[in-house]
Amino acid sequence: MWCTGDIVEYCAEGIVNFMERARPALRLNGRFIDAQTIESTLRKIPGVDNVYLLVVARPEATELEDFYAFVAGTLVKTIEIEAALLQLPADVPKPRVMTCETLPVNALGKPDRAEMEKIARKGSR
Repeated sequence: MWCTGDIVEYCAEGIVNFMERARPALRLNGRFIDAQTIESTLRKIPGVDNVYLLVVARPEATELEDFYAFVAGTLVKTIEIEAALLQLPADVPKPRVMTCETLPVNALGKPDRAEMEKIARKGSR
């Protein structure tokens, strides 16, 4: 067994497909947040194919961080995302949502965190 932190699907044909990366707990501005609740809430929305949560330090004040959710899917409706986030408990931080057809991925097919940081910074201005 080789432990990489990747969650994969092994097909009967012997093909291994990357599904997602096992992620550690998210910390936002010095506080651990319940990322699982946020991610599972967003994944239940009709049309959502993938979700990636991201914490990004502010360039002008690196001690402060912003929280983003990249929600991928071709049929995702903003109003449904907003309604789902309202259902989260009051103490759970609400991310800024960035919608896209597919998540940016690197050459290995893994979510491209650097590209998502660029998109988040452009979109929050």
